[in-house]
Amino acid sequence: MPPYSESQLSNWGDASSSSSSSSSTSSSSRPCKSLDEQCLPTNHGQQRTHEDLVRMAGVELESMRKLYLQSLQISPPVSPGKSLTSSALSSSSSRSSSPIPKSHDGSRSFPPACLSLLQSLPGNLHCIDCHAADASWASVTYGTVMCLKCSGRHRGLGVQTSYVKSLTMDSWNHSQVLSMLEGGNTQLSQFFSRHHMSPTDPNYYGPDVINRYNTKAALFYKHHLSNHIKSVAEKGVYLGREACRRGKSGTKSSGKSKSVNKKTG
Repeated sequence: MPPYSESQLSNWGDASSSSSSSSSTSSSSRPCKSLDEQCLPTNHGQQRTHEDLVRMAGVELESMRKLYLQSLQISPPVSPGKSLTSSALSSSSSRSSSPIPKSHDGSRSFPPACLSLLQSLPGNLHCIDCHAADASWASVTYGTVMCLKCSGRHRGLGVQTSYVKSLTMDSWNHSQVLSMLEGGNTQLSQFFSRHHMSPTDPNYYGPDVINRYNTKAALFYKHHLSNHIKSVAEKGVYLGREACRRGKSGTKSSGKSKSVNKKTG
C-alpha cells in the first residue's frame, strides 16, 4: 500500500453522505418497494417509509439516552433537538465515584427499528471485508457490519483498533448504536477506495484487506467518526443521517459565507 500524507486524509464521510441524502430525498416522494429502498412492511400490509423508520429509531435511542441520564441523576431535556452540554455530563460523571452498571446505563440488545435502519444502509447486507451475506457482527469503531469469520480477524487487531460486537447477542449503549447508524459499509468502503486501499477484485481477500485497519488513513476515519458521534449525541433526539449531515453542511457553508464577507468587506 502507498504511504499517506496528512493532505490525502480528507473527506472521511462526505462522498457517501451526499449520495445518501439525495437517495433519501427521492425515496421520500414515492412508495418504497423493498428493504434496499429503506422500507419495512407493517402489520397491516402497508409500507413503512424511511422517515417512519427514523422516527421509530429516534424513540428507541431517546429511551436509551434517558435511562443513561437517569443513572447520572440528571433530568433529560424536554425539547427535541436539545440536550445537555458536555460540561454538564462530565461534571455529573465526576460526582459519581462508582462505575454505572450496564443494566442501568441504558444498555440493551440492539433496538429493532435501529437494526432495520442499520440494515437498510448501503452495503450493510454484506460483510465489509469479504462480502459474505451473513453480516451479523459489527465493528463499533468503524460503524460497519461483517461476518463471523472476519469478526475474528478484527478481534485479532485488538479493541483499540477495532471494537467488535454481535448485533444479536451483545448489549449496546446509546453511543455505540449511534456509531453504527452514522457509519456504514459503503461509507467506509468509499473512503478506502479514495485512498487506494480497496482491492480491485471484489473476490480478493488478502492480508491487505485486514492490514488497512492499521493504517494512518483508518486512524483518521476512526477519530472523525468518533467526534461526529459525540456531536450527534449532544444534539439530543436522533433525527437521522440526513438531518445530521444537513446541519454539518449548513455550518460549513455559513463559515464560507462569513469568510467571503470578511474578504469583500
